[in-house]
Amino acid sequence: MPISGRILTFGTLLLCLVGCGPSTAKVSGTVTYNGKPVVWGSVNLRDAKGQTYQAQIQPDGKYLIDQAAWGKHAVMVFSPDPLPPSTGAPRKEALSGALKEKMELRAKWFAIPAKYGDYEKSELNLDVNKNPTVFEITLKD
Repeated sequence: MPISGRILTFGTLLLCLVGCGPSTAKVSGTVTYNGKPVVWGSVNLRDAKGQTYQAQIQPDGKYLIDQAAWGKHAVMVFSPDPLPPSTGAPRKEALSGALKEKMELRAKWFAIPAKYGDYEKSELNLDVNKNPTVFEITLKD
């Protein structure tokens, strides 16, 4: 290969390495419903290609998605009961660890309108760009 061809190939490779990095960014914020933090569930993004990105909602309502693709996303918030009905009373030994944490969350949890758990009905949208994005999600009746 002539020297000019090698330089062109090297230049193209270098340009790609510099400019073809990951096209993703962090998305974070707080989820509230009627002014109160949503303490349990997930924030879900879906881009135009159908790729989804998810983050767990923390007890203070905050969430963080480390890598969401740039572009427009539909958003939904899912917050099921953290402690679904059981088939009987829990034994004392079972009241440790994860179950105890879920019982504490259950005391603070409240249901949100079902429309927020559906990409098409939530009416929540987000445009992710190359910068970290703060997206405060304010849910209302």
